[in-house]
Amino acid sequence: MTSKGMCEACALSGKRKIKVQGFHLEFVERVVHDHTPQTIHTNYSSETLWYHTPLFEHINQAVTSTVSLRVANQTLACSSQLTYHPDPEFTSYTAIKTGNDLRVTIEKRADKLNITTEEILVFGVQEENQDVECVMDTIQTSNETDSVICEIKNTHNANIKSVKIRVGNVTINLDSTHTVLLRLFLLIPIITIVIVVFLILLGIAMAKLVIHFLDLHH
Repeated sequence: MTSKGMCEACALSGKRKIKVQGFHLEFVERVVHDHTPQTIHTNYSSETLWYHTPLFEHINQAVTSTVSLRVANQTLACSSQLTYHPDPEFTSYTAIKTGNDLRVTIEKRADKLNITTEEILVFGVQEENQDVECVMDTIQTSNETDSVICEIKNTHNANIKSVKIRVGNVTINLDSTHTVLLRLFLLIPIITIVIVVFLILLGIAMAKLVIHFLDLHH
């Protein structure tokens, strides 16, 4: 038996889909992760067994878990371990009207989870608390920030007050207040630098004026 995961890494909250490929997998009674006694529900079709990962409790850093298959009276360890990483961290969003659609861009801190568009569900929340689906488009990655891009199709109401993001067992709510405060927080260092530079230039100008004034009185 060989194992092949859809994800190279899993979120601590669990529920990422893992595939195990090989022969005679129909005889597998259950999948076991060494960090939890939880019973893991498995599905089998066409020589492929798949399941959703269990959560990893009380941990907030990268950690590995050994996966084994229970067959008859034997427990067979898979050839590789799964690495759990902290859950994804979404920080802000923007929504731009494009024709009849609303294009939503959600910023996420870069991580090692390699999340795909198939694993994310996004909903825009309108003023009357009605959820509207945001159809996933793409995920753009970089060293520091990833952009999750989706579109709300044929919307008559171009305004949303927040977005709801579901990844595995995690649901994250981002509202416009959170986005504005985050931007203000990011602007604080820039504003501080501008003030410091202004004060330095002001001090230089005042010093020149004093020197000029003294020269005039000599």
